[in-house]
Order: sequence, then C-alpha cells, then structure tokens
Amino acid sequence: MAEAEAEIQKQIDKDNKEEAAELKEVADAKNVSEAGEVPMSGAMQAAKQAAIDEKEEKQELAEVAEKDVVNEDSKKALGDMLAQKNGEAEEGQQG
Repeated sequence: MAEAEAEIQKQIDKDNKEEAAELKEVADAKNVSEAGEVPMSGAMQAAKQAAIDEKEEKQELAEVAEKDVVNEDSKKALGDMLAQKNGEAEEGQQG
C-alpha cells in the first residue's frame, strides 16, 4: 500500500512539475500582437466623423446665436410692420 501511495505521489509531483513548466512557458511567451493599430472600418470612421461634425456644428450654432446677425434695416422694417399690425388690431377691437 505504501508503494502505491509513493507511486501516486510520484505521478502527482511529475504532473505538477509539467504544469509549472507549461505555465512558465505561457508566461514567458509574448501574447500581444506585433501588428500596428488596426484601421477603423468605413462605418466606424463615418460614425466618428459624424460625432465630430455634430460637436462642431453645435459649437458654431452657439457662436452664431450669441451674435446679433440681423441687420438694422431689417429690424426697423419688422418693427414698423409689427407696429402697423398692432395698430390695425387695436382699431379692429375698438370698432
């Protein structure tokens, strides 16, 4: 019986030694590809560009919104039209 246990222990030790050698081999191996960066697919590039464009457009629209882009003649003409329309509305309510 002791002989059988010794044989089993010998096999266990052999298995452990082989496993340790395999683990060391895996740890020593360089498992990272040497290839350069993988290029993006066309769809990924389009999505990335669309996101960049959207961000830029929002920024540009915010800048335009901050500016007073209506010329003074147009403002005056619109003011006159509104005043005239309001005058007509008031006359219609009184009449």
